[in-house]
Amino acid sequence: MSLDAFAMNLIQRVNVADILRRSARQHRHKPALVSGQESVTYAQLDADVDRVARALQARGVGRGDHVALMFRNSVDFFRVYFANARIGAVSVPLNPSLTLAEYTHILTKTRPRLLLAHGGLAEVAGRITGAHPGLPVVLVPGGGGEDAEALQAESWAGFLDAGAADDGVAGSVDAFVEDRDPVQVIFTSGTTSAAKGAVASHLAAVFAATSVVAHQRLTEHDVCLAIFPNHHVAGLNNSVVPYLMVGATTVLRDGWNAAAVAEAIERHSVTMMISTGPMLLELVDRHGGQFDWSTLRLVILGMASVPADRAAVVRKLCPDVELLLASGQTEFTGYEEAMRREDQATKADSWGNPTLFTDVGIMDDSGRLLPPREVGEIVYRGPQSMNAYLDEPEQTAASFEHGWFHSGDLGYLDEENTVYFVDRKKDMIKTGGENVASVEVAQAILKLDAVAECTVVGLPHERWTEAVTAFVKLREGPTLEEGDVIAHCRSELAPFKVPKRVLFVEEFPRTATHKIRNVELRKAYADLYLAANGQQST
Repeated sequence: MSLDAFAMNLIQRVNVADILRRSARQHRHKPALVSGQESVTYAQLDADVDRVARALQARGVGRGDHVALMFRNSVDFFRVYFANARIGAVSVPLNPSLTLAEYTHILTKTRPRLLLAHGGLAEVAGRITGAHPGLPVVLVPGGGGEDAEALQAESWAGFLDAGAADDGVAGSVDAFVEDRDPVQVIFTSGTTSAAKGAVASHLAAVFAATSVVAHQRLTEHDVCLAIFPNHHVAGLNNSVVPYLMVGATTVLRDGWNAAAVAEAIERHSVTMMISTGPMLLELVDRHGGQFDWSTLRLVILGMASVPADRAAVVRKLCPDVELLLASGQTEFTGYEEAMRREDQATKADSWGNPTLFTDVGIMDDSGRLLPPREVGEIVYRGPQSMNAYLDEPEQTAASFEHGWFHSGDLGYLDEENTVYFVDRKKDMIKTGGENVASVEVAQAILKLDAVAECTVVGLPHERWTEAVTAFVKLREGPTLEEGDVIAHCRSELAPFKVPKRVLFVEEFPRTATHKIRNVELRKAYADLYLAANGQQST
């Protein structure tokens, strides 16, 4: 490679790590990330990233190599993530709560050069290395349990020292990286199927961040609370990366805790955050009025809005807040639809309109784009699309059929190009020859004051093919019987849509971003309608 080609690459390229470098020059002494007692400025973070990048290069890691990251939300995760990006390596963030079989699936697919793990996750890292003894591990201090020697892992200090300059003076790290080179492989949450690795490029990640900046109207004056885990696009590409792009301060929270979040909003004068509807309602129900949340100007709600009466309570506590729904998929790196401010009251049940760089269409099974108000599969185009599913050529081809990315969601557009979600294609229940949208049934049940959360699935049934089955989590205090829910549904829904059974649960199986894993409910209750004598129950 000639020097000229490298020079032109540095001049013209799109690289996620350049986001941080530019912000460090503009906001040197401003806090970039705050995590617990640790606060790091933009200049410090950028210098730390260079140091980690040199250490990775000293280990032989370079362009196209996969590096597994297993961290809780922390500054160290972003030191490593941006260091990988800076040298062209590919980050593979791991969810710390997976099973060994799930880790094996991911590691077999990605074949990482090494694993960097948070010290508090040493036990999990030990289980992984026990099953994959050839995988080198670097243990990063924090959270206790960081006994690198016992784990036969390299210490963080030793890892960094290996990349130190001989004369003690080190400059910025640069490497040849193309725009469409992978920057990350994030495995889908798998609510309906086995997890697949979505390979996102630098270009996709930068376009996604820019789109978020535009929709959220982010500025350097914002203080952003990051709740979602950094191994998910919601906690990485929809949160911290765009915040760093504009020079905002990001407060990292490790896991969901309503009391801690309520206090953090007041203590840090938080201006915006991303949440889910149930998270926001728990925050308000348990801690509303106990803290000053007057600085909060924006809450982005992931995937589902909150009822109008509950939104009114939120606005009373936070007079200037806007509640805007946004929806996205791992395969498209950021979010693809976002609610416009003027639609908060009039289109609260919508997903919003396409984001800055996204085209949205509605397609039938033959590949024909449908006119407004007709239901079909929601499909996308745009530069923030993934490159592919890692080592899944057939799945990739199917997802990109007819020149659009197929989301697996059913919905429709109105005359103003606003997107309305109907159901997941796999969550459409076929019962007695009729199609029932599980979301419609769940929304009817959620009208009951005693219901905190609800999901509806179809379970195998000899007579009905699939039986409409509701799973309900109650609020603290109120009681409700199965018959009460069924009677309510009969007053709200057509007879064939009424659940055959209503099951009450203490908690739902969830993904890392708090979405309910319907696939686990289907597996666990597959035999629900089989009576003790082996006959199908009604």
